[in-house]
Amino acid sequence: MWRNIIMICGLLLLVGGMYHAYSALKYSTPERMTVRAFINSDKGPGAVLLTDARLNMLKAMVVTQGKEGKIEKLYVPIESAEFRQEKKIRLLLDTSDAELLRIASAFYQMNKEEQMKHVVHHKETLLQEIELTGIMFDKASMRASRLREVRSLIPNLADDFFIFRHHAKINLARSLVISVLGLFILIFGLFREKKTGPALSETDSMSP
Repeated sequence: MWRNIIMICGLLLLVGGMYHAYSALKYSTPERMTVRAFINSDKGPGAVLLTDARLNMLKAMVVTQGKEGKIEKLYVPIESAEFRQEKKIRLLLDTSDAELLRIASAFYQMNKEEQMKHVVHHKETLLQEIELTGIMFDKASMRASRLREVRSLIPNLADDFFIFRHHAKINLARSLVISVLGLFILIFGLFREKKTGPALSETDSMSP
């Protein structure tokens, strides 16, 4: 029984590591495209460089930590001159970029009147044009915990929404290590000798 469990674990590690290694090689070079081109395509998860992204910090959703409510992460709608997100959100940036966190923290500490004045004088900062590089995730490729977090923060998500991880990369080295570990465990299970008791000789098995 234990031999079978060891082999199954080894096989799962080997297959999982090889799949992630394949993904890392496949998505090593981000595909350049506009925001509208991505939305209108049938492209799935993978590395992307969005050339004309506009971050709408006015609609940013914050993830806070601790009693002081320190912002640790942002979910920011990604728009462009040709693509606006109004009723439903289809494309969100998941980021912990220090500068974006600073901008969001300063803005959310203001009262309504201060925010209105700030928007007038800092529109380029709050609606900034930027090239974004990272990995795109759809619902099927997200962890369950992240999916719950996003849905709890943003009620007006589209059914086919995407999350864009800022500066994220698939770790090829870790994937290879997992594959090698899985192969080692699988080989160990294949050649593991079953422990059996000492065989009885013909003389020992006969009664006197």
